[in-house]
Amino acid sequence: MRSATFGAPKMLVSVAAAVVAIAGLATADLPSTAAVDLYSVTYTSPSATSLGAMPTGNGRVSVNVWVETATGDLMLLMGLADALDENSNLLKLGVVRVQLDPPLVGATTTDFNQTLVLSSGDVHISAGGVAVRVWVDAETSTVRVTVSPGATAIGVRAVLDHAHRLDGNVVNAGAFGNGWGGSGGSFCYANGTVASFVGIYSDVLRPAPNAIAWYHRNNRARADFYTDAMAEQGLGGCGPTCWDPLTNRSWGAALVGDASFSAVNSTVLASPTSFQPVAIAIAVTSAQSATESTFADTIDKLVLSARAELTPSQSAKQRAAHEVWWQQFWNRSFVHVRTDDDSTTPTPPPPSPPQRSGFSRHDRYVGNQAALQRNASWPANGESPGRCTLPFKVDDPNNGCIAEASRMCGSVHGCVAFGLAESWHGGLYPQLYTAGFASAAPNGAWTFFANDSAVPPSPPPPPPP
Repeated sequence: MRSATFGAPKMLVSVAAAVVAIAGLATADLPSTAAVDLYSVTYTSPSATSLGAMPTGNGRVSVNVWVETATGDLMLLMGLADALDENSNLLKLGVVRVQLDPPLVGATTTDFNQTLVLSSGDVHISAGGVAVRVWVDAETSTVRVTVSPGATAIGVRAVLDHAHRLDGNVVNAGAFGNGWGGSGGSFCYANGTVASFVGIYSDVLRPAPNAIAWYHRNNRARADFYTDAMAEQGLGGCGPTCWDPLTNRSWGAALVGDASFSAVNSTVLASPTSFQPVAIAIAVTSAQSATESTFADTIDKLVLSARAELTPSQSAKQRAAHEVWWQQFWNRSFVHVRTDDDSTTPTPPPPSPPQRSGFSRHDRYVGNQAALQRNASWPANGESPGRCTLPFKVDDPNNGCIAEASRMCGSVHGCVAFGLAESWHGGLYPQLYTAGFASAAPNGAWTFFANDSAVPPSPPPPPPP
């Protein structure tokens, strides 16, 4: 059974399906990034199957994320909200394996950590000094993956694990138990009869230079669920006045890597062994196009747009917009639930260990995201000016990464503070800030270092009764 840790005993519940208005709610009561992340979920072991996956997405595209115990591969099982085939089966978009050499986890791995970061919809994974981040761009629906090596150089391969949907065979959907109107795999009509066979038809692999592209296109000649369904409802004569959402529906994806990747074959991209971070983008699309060639052209354009998203300037721009979207999401609607004995005053953190970096140290605090310094030329996705020799450890007061991070901050104009976290890129990369401790916020995963000695900010006022 997988081991996991959850946040504080209080709960922060996001109400995504309805707008809840709470009379007298003050702006100060809105949940900050740090407050939301108190409820992030962490796994401390990989998973044998997708049953141990961690979900992320943006409402249109979903991804089940897990690290496979047997292989150490990062697994991405992707879904698309309108991937409905000829028989109205909601199919998965596909499975992508991200293989690391050496593997992300092995028999001797003891520091595995996988966290669903609620404030930004990310999945962060760290093991053996390697840091992985997976998210679905809130604006473009592109699945993004970054891999940052630790003390050991790694090679990365992206593999479309989709052979069963590309082999030309037709599968009976009843075998999956997801039939329309029935149970146990049966496909039932209103008169009680059962369909003898409901097929899932093959996808198409689209050749693309240094990319993996594939799509599915519905073909009315091989199945016409819409006509059958309309007839079942007594609307068989509706004709063109009724919208047919299934005929000619197509959807697909394009997987590309940064400039370090090259194609091994039509379903595998590889990046050579290196200490440099790598990035992968999986762009998706869907449409009802008049001809298959029209949609195939759309897939070709999707390859180009996915490459554009990996350029440093565009990547940084979209990441910033993604974080704003999630901040607005959490502030849109929420309910605070407290236990009867819960105090409105947070328990102060334990005394911080001494440090010799010239900065005041504040455990369990994180800097203001609006003051975070970024540069597209920096490593760790442009969010850190450099890499520590050894990873930061909270319980090691003399850790060399503190001194290295302070020197990095001193070399960057405008930097007055920095933050370190064991789980962020394996504790090897500091984050720099232009604002000091007065603007910091509580966060159990981070340690904040500032060149001022201001007292912690006062806790927010208690909510109205």
